Amino acid sequence: MKQATRFISSNRLQQYDVVNKKGQDMGQVQTFVIDMVVGRIAFVVVSFEGFLGISDKWFAMPWAILTWSVDNRKFILDMPKDVLEKAPGMDKTKWPDNIDFEMVAKSYSHFGVAPYWDSTNPKGE
Repeated sequence: MKQATRFISSNRLQQYDVVNKKGQDMGQVQTFVIDMVVGRIAFVVVSFEGFLGISDKWFAMPWAILTWSVDNRKFILDMPKDVLEKAPGMDKTKWPDNIDFEMVAKSYSHFGVAPYWDSTNPKGE
């Protein structure tokens, strides 16, 4: 395993590509948001390019649904693009002020992931 791509500082992860298993573009990491109360990554802010590249949409993506590809230095997301297109977005001009618990909960629900704060989620993912 390539050590240089296994351990990466969070400030260097900004702008890494998110692709599906076929290598198709699924967006780009903007930042990671930490829940300081429980000390873990709450979600990843990912931008998804809009129609014809004219605009992009930002949304909160549960950390648990991304996989890091050591060889490709990209995040792998195994889901159809239409799931992203229908995901609840956030206003990137008002971020991070518009983040609230309800918005994060809706994101987890949309992506079919049990929230990390849910006691029924045994892994805390």
